Amino acid sequence: MADNRKYVNELATKFGYHATWTPDTPLALGDIGTLNKGVFTRITNISELNFTFTTKEGESEADFEYQSQGNVSISTNANINLNTPDGALGDGKAGFDISFGKEGGVYMKAEMVKTLLIDEGLKLRKFIKDQYNAGVWEYEWIVITELKVAQNATILYSEKGNGSISICAEAQVGTDNLKITDSNANFQVVRSKGMDVKVLARKETTPLFKAVGLKRKLFGGTKVVPRGVDPKKTPIELEEIQEIAPLEQKKMRALLVGINEYQHMSENNLSGCVQDVEKVQAYLESLKNNDFEVEMKVLTNAQATKANMVSGFEDFLTVAEPHETLLFYYSGHGTQEDAGGRFNEANDKLQALVCHDTQFSRSLLSDKELRYLIGKVTANGNQLVSITDCCHSGTNMRGELVTRRMARPFQPRYWGDFIFHEEFTEIQARNTDSVEELLPIGNYIHFAACESGQSSYELRGEGGVFTSNFIKVLEQTSGDISYWDLHRRVKMAINNWYQQNPVMEFSGDEDQVYATVFAGGGKGKADRFNLSYDRYNQLQSWVIDAGALHGLSKQCMVEVIDEEESIVTTVSINSISLDKAKVSPTIHLDYEKTYSVRINGLLKSGLSLLLEGDAEGTNSISNFFHQADNQQPSIEWVLSPNTADYIVQARNGNITIVDPVYRKPVARQISGGYNDESNRSLQRYLTRIAQWKFVKTLRNPNQDHISSLDQLEVDVSYQDADNQNHKAPIVNNSLALTYQHVPDWSDMTDNPYTNTYIKLKNNFNQNLYVALIGLNADFGIFPTLLTGGTELLESGAEITSLEGQALPISQEKYIGSPKYNWKEESIYMLVIASTEQFDATTLSQQGVPHPIVEQAKGFQTAGRGFFGRTQPSNPFWFTRLIEFNLDNPYYQEEEAGETIV
Repeated sequence: MADNRKYVNELATKFGYHATWTPDTPLALGDIGTLNKGVFTRITNISELNFTFTTKEGESEADFEYQSQGNVSISTNANINLNTPDGALGDGKAGFDISFGKEGGVYMKAEMVKTLLIDEGLKLRKFIKDQYNAGVWEYEWIVITELKVAQNATILYSEKGNGSISICAEAQVGTDNLKITDSNANFQVVRSKGMDVKVLARKETTPLFKAVGLKRKLFGGTKVVPRGVDPKKTPIELEEIQEIAPLEQKKMRALLVGINEYQHMSENNLSGCVQDVEKVQAYLESLKNNDFEVEMKVLTNAQATKANMVSGFEDFLTVAEPHETLLFYYSGHGTQEDAGGRFNEANDKLQALVCHDTQFSRSLLSDKELRYLIGKVTANGNQLVSITDCCHSGTNMRGELVTRRMARPFQPRYWGDFIFHEEFTEIQARNTDSVEELLPIGNYIHFAACESGQSSYELRGEGGVFTSNFIKVLEQTSGDISYWDLHRRVKMAINNWYQQNPVMEFSGDEDQVYATVFAGGGKGKADRFNLSYDRYNQLQSWVIDAGALHGLSKQCMVEVIDEEESIVTTVSINSISLDKAKVSPTIHLDYEKTYSVRINGLLKSGLSLLLEGDAEGTNSISNFFHQADNQQPSIEWVLSPNTADYIVQARNGNITIVDPVYRKPVARQISGGYNDESNRSLQRYLTRIAQWKFVKTLRNPNQDHISSLDQLEVDVSYQDADNQNHKAPIVNNSLALTYQHVPDWSDMTDNPYTNTYIKLKNNFNQNLYVALIGLNADFGIFPTLLTGGTELLESGAEITSLEGQALPISQEKYIGSPKYNWKEESIYMLVIASTEQFDATTLSQQGVPHPIVEQAKGFQTAGRGFFGRTQPSNPFWFTRLIEFNLDNPYYQEEEAGETIV
């Protein structure tokens, strides 16, 4: 099939609508489907989901015509000859000659065009939200709400250029009366070259449309409530409906910096950094062949002063158009600078990039200055992709490998030498509990070549190991890879050879890391991981980047797949650690390649369920789950509520999941009768509940043999009604909190809440990687209670959730409802600690819809920090689950035997 991007982009720019592809595909108002790279794939119609709507007619045009500017020539011809079946020339016929220039283009002529719309816009948006919350509507779905319908249309498209076509009318029509859209002319193609689309005088076409779909808010619909902002004034919703924008020309603005030569430290000169920039520049130039507009500013050696780098952010990146992708790439030396007691740094060190003119700390570009610059360039909604191929401390030399480190940390600078010194005072920097308050960071994804205590290596004559592998993976996949997959592939490729562990961090919408690199578009994480051969760690074994953290067990089926999703081979699992596993492929594989693997059976803890209700409903559910595929959780149907995790009730055409102790619903009731659609919704609910249970019960089976687990101290404090902090004692891994703010329950805009602070202290004699994972009552999983997801906690150091910001915990609205009247609510926090680095963000999950509409979301989460971490030793890992008990301030004693079903 021809590349449709030129076609879709031109018509979107001209008309502000999606262009139907292929153009002769019939569409109808209310059609539901997916939109992938400008191609709408129909699934069903919204009327089939029992949504009724009326059609209204909008502004209509008698006809319209569009042709690519300066690149299309069209003329009438009264003497077109066509070959007859016997080879002789037929009589001359009237027709048209159309030709396209070397750049190709679009020609569209439509007559009697009318605009049709769905009249119930607000009703439709509410319906979609409700259907999504009920588990019926898929996140990727869109619905067509507006159509341009042409009575007759001719559409021609030449993608690569120099296309031409001659058509003639079968009927005897003179040139004066002939129209290229006349369906009665019965046009025939006489000659055609280089034409990708030929729609000739087609009746009732729908060439243009608009649609609506879902857009997630930050981290499962939660928002961060900065200190000083009242949480009760920040209502939370799961999703919001927005118009799907037409496919736009992809644009990027890139600032590239590479430094081999240092003005004042020539003894620390490098050899491969400028070469790295040239590799990145060449890759970005190649994107221009794919309708990708790239503008670059390149600073190398003497050009890469601190002033020029700052100007590159402030004067070059800040002028980007909204939604344009920004790129900052740096290859050179990294170092550390004494923080001087500012910014509450755990080791009192700032990470920094070394500029060409660096002599003293004032000419370093520190991580806090980068935060400030990123916040400025992303203020209008742009995303910044930041890539740094450098080290952050120390010095080392190993054979033919040269590390990118400075030998000494720099002394603290004067406050006036920071580029943001006028934005806030040094006293504020010393006293702050939260860097985010002073330096709010924008929407970014950051790739660092290594952790803060490691080397970033370069091969003599070949450039940086990280950059080489980064570009290699992009080229091998033609850029059709998500940021998440790109990071994991690059990490595996480097880990298998060097003691260098690349890091990816981000802030903003979590879904962005699963989008295609530089181009948007969805690439789901799902069950995809990577397989490669590990040499560096002397394992001499094939390794996959999935482990106990992901629910991997020796019973899981691991399939090696190709780009077409076909199975190449399967592997057997030999041993499992927290974040990886050693495996054995069943056939020989190329030791130099990284393969994609698909793993069935991850994150699926078994559920014990009691099924009760009327015969029709229980039979429907039982039959469905006995026939369902292996995408469902493992379910044991039990006969007593005493042995059940939950009760599934089927009554009066409705399905409800009920707590077995309180006999009250834990999720939105599924209505609509007993059918496969309702059963699939139930299956989706149960899958999320099973994944939540898996994370809640995650435990190293050998951790009883790890002595002194309490050397990782966990401290929780909360604020009372007077905003005074109190420590919450943890007894048997459980603690009780009271709400500092309790409004009248009838105030639907307000919820009970309290601000909490969670602190971890590492008293082990080893560094630990730690994660704090929030487990909400709605079965949502939020793995970013530490701003980096997984953070390094050095021996003897402390770390606080959300960089010291208050972590609001608020009551779900249904908990206090007189209808449901829960006595108390429990949410959980799982602490994971390991001497090996791991990625906790893979556990993220939306909750299930609540029994009634609510505003609070239990734990509320945030974005991430900046820069990397260090290398572990003597590997072990363990978990600790802490229960937060919160009494319902609206609870009323119930009469004996009273239940909600």
